[in-house]
Amino acid sequence: MGLRVTGREYTGSNEGRMACMPRDPISAAERELDPAPLDAADPLAAFRDRFAVPDPDLVYLDGNSLGRPPLGSLERLASVAGEEWAGELAGAWNHWLDLPLRVGDALASAALGAARGTVAVTDSTTVNLYRVASAALDDRPGRGVIVAAREDFPTDRYVLEGLAASRGLAIRWLDGDPIKGVSIREVSDALRDANVVAAAGRSAQEGLGYEILVDGQLSGAEPILDVSVPREGGRSVPLRDLGRVIEATAERTIIVTGGGRDSVVVSVFLRDGGKVTRLSTDVSTLLAEVRLHVPGGGTIELVYDQ
Repeated sequence: MGLRVTGREYTGSNEGRMACMPRDPISAAERELDPAPLDAADPLAAFRDRFAVPDPDLVYLDGNSLGRPPLGSLERLASVAGEEWAGELAGAWNHWLDLPLRVGDALASAALGAARGTVAVTDSTTVNLYRVASAALDDRPGRGVIVAAREDFPTDRYVLEGLAASRGLAIRWLDGDPIKGVSIREVSDALRDANVVAAAGRSAQEGLGYEILVDGQLSGAEPILDVSVPREGGRSVPLRDLGRVIEATAERTIIVTGGGRDSVVVSVFLRDGGKVTRLSTDVSTLLAEVRLHVPGGGTIELVYDQ
């Protein structure tokens, strides 16, 4: 957002001009809030001279998209275009090709504390996100769902939406609290929605019927750890960076009893094309075998047989 601060001298006519009316003397409280002395004493104020400011009356407040260009960057661009590109032509590639690694090494030693050759500066954030997301999806070809935060930067969402559309994947959007971030409940809901097997229809071929299932079950701890979840500040991170996944027994939420004792109910259904009499016989045979191996004095009882 840009604000242009302007004023015009009062000429006695209100037509087509902004009248600057006299005002009361500045109070002590207003003088304390005057930013001019603070700006003059700011140790960082001199950095303003390093940027191109063609319109000093424009108060430019957009810092996340396209900030003011540094004068050094403009000079470097002019040098690359006018001297290296124009003067060296294709020969300039001899010292351009390794620039991502040379700049990465400088950044690694100055700010990241990383080893040489481990950091590369390439392309834009959006292009790099596309590369990383594509590599992640290629590494897990069996996954059918992308989990991401709805409040992520718009172009980040566009990249994920495009990848999902081109690969036939679904996106589960998480709506996090603007202050606290994403709650455990929202992560749990997203995992529950992705971890599902659903009937998609039936097919018949050569006298046999087939039920078509869509399998989106998470096959263990690793796929869960790879789920992308947003954190405070809009950064998406995998679950493995937030905690651990421990295999355990879920708490009992449903109690089934039989004959006054805790029980487990197992239902057996007839599939398409099956015979009722054959099913009943096979189940009875299987139960006779299993009863011999029930631990802890348990029993197996046939509740009903339709």
